[in-house]
Amino acid sequence: MPPILEAPIRAFSARLRRSGAPAFLSWWRDELIDLLPPPLKSWAEREPDRILICRTTDGFALHASAIDPDAPAFCLGSDEDGVNALAELEKLKRSLEEPDAPLVLCLNPADVLSRRLSFPLAVEVNLRQVLTFEMDRQTPFKADQVYFDFVIASRDEVQKLLHVDLVLALRAQVDPVVAALRKRINQPLDQIDALRVGRKRWGVNLIAQGARPKRNHFWLKVNLGLLAASVILLWVVMAQANARKARAVTSLNERIEAVREDARAASSLRQELADARDASTFLARRRAETPAFLDILTDVTELLPDDVWLERMMLAQDEIQLQGQAKESSKLINLLTQSKLISNPQMRGPVQVDPRTNKERFNIAVTQRKRVVAPVKGAKPAEGANAKTPR
Repeated sequence: MPPILEAPIRAFSARLRRSGAPAFLSWWRDELIDLLPPPLKSWAEREPDRILICRTTDGFALHASAIDPDAPAFCLGSDEDGVNALAELEKLKRSLEEPDAPLVLCLNPADVLSRRLSFPLAVEVNLRQVLTFEMDRQTPFKADQVYFDFVIASRDEVQKLLHVDLVLALRAQVDPVVAALRKRINQPLDQIDALRVGRKRWGVNLIAQGARPKRNHFWLKVNLGLLAASVILLWVVMAQANARKARAVTSLNERIEAVREDARAASSLRQELADARDASTFLARRRAETPAFLDILTDVTELLPDDVWLERMMLAQDEIQLQGQAKESSKLINLLTQSKLISNPQMRGPVQVDPRTNKERFNIAVTQRKRVVAPVKGAKPAEGANAKTPR
């Protein structure tokens, strides 16, 4: 891996481990496995094949992790030339479903030292470097004297602590064991693990990261390629489905818009027809409802006394203003209320006395009364007045 990518990948891996994604994916996998038929379920729950090599008093014992990791299947013994050892190893490989299973050397519990350490959560990104610096403080050894690896035991989000199990073994003890094993099988080890009390493995790899062999994971590459192809095909299918839906929606919108335009045109024509009909009957209806100005003038003349002078009479829409002079202008309000053509007489402005005539100058506003007339023949309610234009 290029050095420039190591730091971003470590940071991403740390964030991924702190998130709930691994737990969710594990739960999802278990739920999917439960849905499989029993033969497929047992195959899916099967652990990957590994050849475990454990130290014994007289040499090494081989275990097949996918068969029975607790019972030795083959013994390498003290054969130094490696001929019989290779034969035993090849015999064990043929008994596995994966002939290219990784070789794992399992150290005994007495050969390793393990400690539970706690660090702030922030150091998870560079945890290996931190353990290297802290090795001489946390253990009796220096970092260059041991092979070490770690397992994250738990994360305390409340106290912001990371609990780590540090597993280490002295190089002076591991190197002779690896050399003796290499004389027998002459094959590189993929992993150096350690056994807990009870014959369970720690799941670590004490081989230095730079010295770990690179395996050609053929089936992993095939599976990743198939996964990528599946994702691409799924994306293509979804894109085609979305494109078909988009085309159907566009076509439907175009048809709806065409019908909507026709509806707007029909509504507009209906409104124009109603406006034209209303305009043709407006003047006739207005003339029939409103009394003639001369009739109002005659009515006011008959109601007012002879000593009242009417100087001006103005019509503004339905309101008429009467301006003139009278000896007692306050009595005019009562007289005008008796009219059948006007109503609501009110004084406008203060009453002032004219010094020349010694009469009160008044300004009275009245409202025309509208007549109740029968509808004009041929007139209909405006159908388009309350009609809504389609949206």
